[in-house]
Amino acid sequence: MALNFAGTNKQPIAFITDDSHFKDKDNDGKLHPTLAEDAGARNVAVSYYESIYAFIRANALAIIPVAHDEINLLIRHEEIIQLLTKTLMGSTIREGTINKVEVSSPNLVDVRKYQVSTDSFYLEASYTVPAQLLVQGAVPMTFDFPSKPFSRIGKPSILTIDNLVEASHPGVFSTFSLFLPSEPPTPAPTEKLFLATISLKLSARMVGTVREPLEITSLNFLELYPVINS
Repeated sequence: MALNFAGTNKQPIAFITDDSHFKDKDNDGKLHPTLAEDAGARNVAVSYYESIYAFIRANALAIIPVAHDEINLLIRHEEIIQLLTKTLMGSTIREGTINKVEVSSPNLVDVRKYQVSTDSFYLEASYTVPAQLLVQGAVPMTFDFPSKPFSRIGKPSILTIDNLVEASHPGVFSTFSLFLPSEPPTPAPTEKLFLATISLKLSARMVGTVREPLEITSLNFLELYPVINS
């Protein structure tokens, strides 16, 4: 429908999606050949972007330099720390669940200000952020079948089974008792302290000099290693 509209009105299309089904698997960053063929058949130019941020970067009217003093006023360190702490708390990484976060002062890596209309701008800033994370590891699941073959039906200390073996010879009992070991205590979840360096990208829309709320567009761990007590 969009292609038909664009073809009738002789207008190009910006197609924005991160769904891999629309990508050319053999040519990264390109539209799927079937969709490209459909667009070509209607003589419609389609520009493909994987995110709204990529679209803004490619189509901005201008890229405006931003001084460090200006960015520190537009994006305060306290705001970054609060946003990052809120994002990480309770989240799960490969090492476990993050229970506590202590974030140090962010270090500015890069900042861009894109003009998207007369009085509207898109602000994008990159930081590296040192942090300490208290991570709770998953509780290991154990099941000792040889010593506890009947644990699925309960946890008795003595399990009695009547008439399991029919007496046919002297000395053979028709009733026997099976002693099961008591259930071992469930291991307590362990917590480990990790030191991390986080690569953080933030963005925000600006109308005039008024900045809208910050958004995290990318978060990656550059370093993550446990603190080993000596």
